[in-house]
Amino acid sequence: DKRTIGGFVSKVNPRLFNLTDKLIVARTRKLIEKTLGEDLGFPEKEKPINVYQGVEHFGTFDTTESIYNAFDELYLTAYQPSRYIPASIKQAKKGAKKNWDDDVNREAFVVKMMGILFMKRLESSWHSCLLTVEKVLDVHIRTLQIVEDFKTRKKDGRIIVQDDGEVISDEDENLTELFSLRNDSIKIATMQNIGGFEKGLRKDIERLTAIRDGLKDFERNYSSGKEKDLKLEKLIEILSAKQKEKNKKVVIFTAYSDTASFLFDELVARGFTRVASASGQQVNDNNTSAPAY
Repeated sequence: DKRTIGGFVSKVNPRLFNLTDKLIVARTRKLIEKTLGEDLGFPEKEKPINVYQGVEHFGTFDTTESIYNAFDELYLTAYQPSRYIPASIKQAKKGAKKNWDDDVNREAFVVKMMGILFMKRLESSWHSCLLTVEKVLDVHIRTLQIVEDFKTRKKDGRIIVQDDGEVISDEDENLTELFSLRNDSIKIATMQNIGGFEKGLRKDIERLTAIRDGLKDFERNYSSGKEKDLKLEKLIEILSAKQKEKNKKVVIFTAYSDTASFLFDELVARGFTRVASASGQQVNDNNTSAPAY
């Protein structure tokens, strides 16, 4: 079955981590040299070359600022249902000892973190960002359907507050922990301001759809050759130069497995024949008989 880091950790006896914490010590190169002497044979590191290139436009969003503003304007109502429940509102107004002591503040913090997640995904690749936006949009559409069912048929559905299986992956460890702080459901009938909840959902769906459509437009233009992924083009330029050297091997690290899968497919399509990708979810290899590069 699908194996993940989170799944492995959940099966490990917690006492193992108590043992490893006592045995494993993280030391930096400077600390080792200071303690044991500098003549230890550490290789000299070359100064890193930073390349700043990413998606700067898609659809009607023609600047980086307009893209980030679109993410910042999202309220993500589906992830803040406690704001519309009388008991939660009363609790928040009284003021808790800590922000985590009431559901309203906790959910608001998670939403703010998700806004950062969208930006991190886009910085990784437009493909990774598109997949996440589609998942979050789907959560809002399904939540709105629950509200509409209650209004038209008096069907009292439940909103699942924790939805990390749909949106948050093991790669987003901080967000996974935040979602796990509350794992229950809320009945629509308990909402005091169901009209406000519905209005917020519709507004978020409208904004998420605009972002999704913009990214899909970029995807279509990219597939037809009308648009270039400048970040990918720069990577291919670097890889092509590397192929002229004696040591042709390259290791590429990405923040998200979605990006790794995207790069694997694109590099293979561009003629790189000895390529492999690996993540906590899957392994791809288009040439198992030779080292990958």
